[in-house]
Amino acid sequence: MKSKNAIIIVLILFVIYYAHINGLLSVYGFTTLALSSAQFSSSSQWWTGNTWILTVAQGGLGQRAEGIISASSIGASSGQTPQKDLNITMEMTGQNCFYNINKDVNAQPIYVYQIYNLGSILTCPSTSSQCYTTPYKPVGSLDCYCVGREQMFSAIATSIAPPYYTQRTDITVTAGFNKVTKSFDTKGQTAGYVGDNVYAIWNGYAMRDICPTDYQQYYGFLNTRGGDATWQVGSKSLYNDYVMYKANFEQFIQDCASGVSLLGPCNVQNFQTYVNTVNSKEAVAVNPVRFGTSPATEVMNNSVSGASIQEYPNTLIGSSLWTMYVKADWLGIYQPTPNIVIQDVQCPTFKSNGFVQANLYNSGDETGNANVWVTCNSPIVSNGQSKQVGLASKTSDNVYLDISAVTTSPTSASCIVSVQNLPGQTYTKSITCQVNPEQLCTPNLKTCANDVIIQCNSYGSAQTDVQDCKATNQICQYVNNVPTCVDKAQPGCNFLDFGCYFNNAIQWLQSLWTGLISGTTNILIWIGIIVIGYIVLKVILKNKKLW
Repeated sequence: MKSKNAIIIVLILFVIYYAHINGLLSVYGFTTLALSSAQFSSSSQWWTGNTWILTVAQGGLGQRAEGIISASSIGASSGQTPQKDLNITMEMTGQNCFYNINKDVNAQPIYVYQIYNLGSILTCPSTSSQCYTTPYKPVGSLDCYCVGREQMFSAIATSIAPPYYTQRTDITVTAGFNKVTKSFDTKGQTAGYVGDNVYAIWNGYAMRDICPTDYQQYYGFLNTRGGDATWQVGSKSLYNDYVMYKANFEQFIQDCASGVSLLGPCNVQNFQTYVNTVNSKEAVAVNPVRFGTSPATEVMNNSVSGASIQEYPNTLIGSSLWTMYVKADWLGIYQPTPNIVIQDVQCPTFKSNGFVQANLYNSGDETGNANVWVTCNSPIVSNGQSKQVGLASKTSDNVYLDISAVTTSPTSASCIVSVQNLPGQTYTKSITCQVNPEQLCTPNLKTCANDVIIQCNSYGSAQTDVQDCKATNQICQYVNNVPTCVDKAQPGCNFLDFGCYFNNAIQWLQSLWTGLISGTTNILIWIGIIVIGYIVLKVILKNKKLW
């Protein structure tokens, strides 16, 4: 190809950021990267002769191309030659992020547990249809107990697959009195003729951001209740917390069945505490949560093996690069000047991740784009990046700007929203945002965790270490339902090791005394001890008379 009448426009690639807006995101026009004309040779008549080459990055300055073609090529009336009768516009009309959910055959099942009292039996049965554990008598009980469980979901996906991104773009060519619009999709057709005067081809992304949702914080579970199988998403951290506590609980069951437990006393009260806690963690772990912050998501292609989450982000994820080959006598660029202003700003109270909502209005006479961003005072932070929104003249829309905060107590801070027209004036508006941290634990409650006594703060938003039992070679156990550092269980004594026997006897008497004052030990045992004590006392007194 031989260049002819070359007009090279050297521009710095406009950095295009992304935005949250309510409804379908539209970004108008393009930023011109290069424009030139060249003389083509080809076996195709269309590709032979003078052709303009226009390379653009979608969005940004919101430009459009305009040119002049001859009257004969547009079918105009004889002698009629419109001025600037060629117009090329571009609009990003949609985008999707797809996240696959795949069943994990090795995932830990989700159960709900229940304690069953099988009644007062001399010898506990070896099995029971109600239970998955071997029935036995807990400490201080004459009744046989066992634990039953019900599996809640038939399939678990312990993680969500990374997303893949697609984008749809409309290119409209008005040539004289004829107007043609062609839609392109990056997962399908990415090149083709638009009318008789333009051939467009997608060249990838000028820049590409990540899809808006942090998919790694979710897991999936297949809900088959109510008929159809439907995959739902929940909090992965809450699921992991449930799995960890469930493992401790089932270890406690095994230890108690073998007669020795380091995870707490093997009495009915402690069993019930474990069951209540693990069921509580199950309830929050299977509570369906909203996937991401986009206005719309849809779970598609549900099956036992998995599903796909289709997210419709109102955040511009990628700016596409396009090259257009144009048949015209002359081609130039038009720069619109919108006037997008901030009408209102809102900031709903949030726990850790939230957003600032800005209502924007284009009071100008031309369609165009603007960059929008938010800055906040500590402890609230934003990503600090501009996010792009396009508005037609005299229209309004909402922009959602992500913010977050890390705090253990309720607090507030001010944020400032800025909108910069491309090109044009910048406007700002401020608002105060309130953070109420998420309740992660029961306020002021003390619990055992890896032989450390920890306590929840008064807001229920964080836990701190109170006492490390390992520092004194002890373990953490619940005494009267209160976490306490206690001595480890003593091993068996060697033959004729009277010192060991004496120490174990003292510890046994101490535990009996603790049970007596707490009233948790079976009353029949204490009646027996009192009777034996009375008999021993009578024998001593009788012998004393003999002495």
